[in-house]
Amino acid sequence: QKSHLKPLLALLIATSGMTSPALAQMSDAEVTIETGRQAARANRHDDAISAFRRAMDAAPERRNEWLIELADQLTWSKRLDEAIPVYREAVATDNPERKRDAQIGLGRALSWAGRHEAAVAEYDKAIALDPANREARLARAEVLTWGGRSGDALDAYEGIAKDYPDEARALRGQSRMLSWRGRHRASISKMQQLLSVRPHDREATAILVDSHNWMGRPDKAERVLRAQLAADINDERAKAMLEDLEQWQRPEARIDVRSFDQSDDLEILEAALDTRFRFENGRGTVGLRYAQGRFTPGARVSDRINVRRPGVYAGYRLSDALELNGSFSLDFIDAKGAADDRIRPTFEAYATYRPRDRVRFDIGVSRRIFDSEDALRAGLTATQFDASVDFQPDELTTLSARTSF
Repeated sequence: QKSHLKPLLALLIATSGMTSPALAQMSDAEVTIETGRQAARANRHDDAISAFRRAMDAAPERRNEWLIELADQLTWSKRLDEAIPVYREAVATDNPERKRDAQIGLGRALSWAGRHEAAVAEYDKAIALDPANREARLARAEVLTWGGRSGDALDAYEGIAKDYPDEARALRGQSRMLSWRGRHRASISKMQQLLSVRPHDREATAILVDSHNWMGRPDKAERVLRAQLAADINDERAKAMLEDLEQWQRPEARIDVRSFDQSDDLEILEAALDTRFRFENGRGTVGLRYAQGRFTPGARVSDRINVRRPGVYAGYRLSDALELNGSFSLDFIDAKGAADDRIRPTFEAYATYRPRDRVRFDIGVSRRIFDSEDALRAGLTATQFDASVDFQPDELTTLSARTSF
């Protein structure tokens, strides 16, 4: 590039009579800048940074023109401590357009450095200068998202979506925040709306899949992913999400061993083996469980009580709102002095109803044996009825009312 431009430059200088060394020096800087831009487009950030700095050294009077390009390359190469002061220098210039772009870049670099509040402050300055600065508003909302301020981020995205109804980034951000805050139905509705006008949008599809999964509908998530890959076989994120979902749906076994003491001096050692099988793409679950417990009253090892507990359990999601779960076990209690094992059936059954994202009702009945020496020796069981309602005004707060008898 430089070898082609210099003869042309020499011809222009000769024909115009302009032979100033300053002009020749400036032209060299422009050639170097173009070299840096080519390196930047090829993601050769270090080469671009070196070229931009050489150009600034060659033509310091034009430094302000190239500050943002240098800072951007420093940012992409994760040299944030170097990028931030360069952006600040660009912000201090008098050119309104450069100042706007520099503030957006500065906010980005600060957020990547984990300084979320400082980044928000820079975006606020950019928006104060130009309330219609959509890029600054979107960048601010993203920083609020990753800074853990999901409520503020949701408000920001909703404001952008109101002013720019066709802004896909705002709709995606709004949907993501709704899902993070437990409002999965609302999130799903937003992404279905977006996908109706932007079919197979990759990020929207990923958000929709997450919302279905977090709502307890992996079967719907799988259908979305398979439809996406049928239309866009190169969607690597969808491939990875489907692989994770398929792995989660495989049969599994788990061994759990616990040892602890109770306040009544009963030493307890428990071991359990659980197997789990999912069906209908994860909508239902069945499993076998075997547990064995050893209950030792203090130092009286000879009075140890052994309990074997084989059982089964199952669960099924009938709809987005209703889920049923239950388990049944036989407790074989081997206590010293007993003629034979006491066998006690125990069970648990409950239903969960979620009419809305933030409201949940649970009702259940159970029969169990208390883990105390006297209850185990007597084979006593207790039947209990439970009911509860939970309301979540936000993702950090749960208001509950419970009753049992």
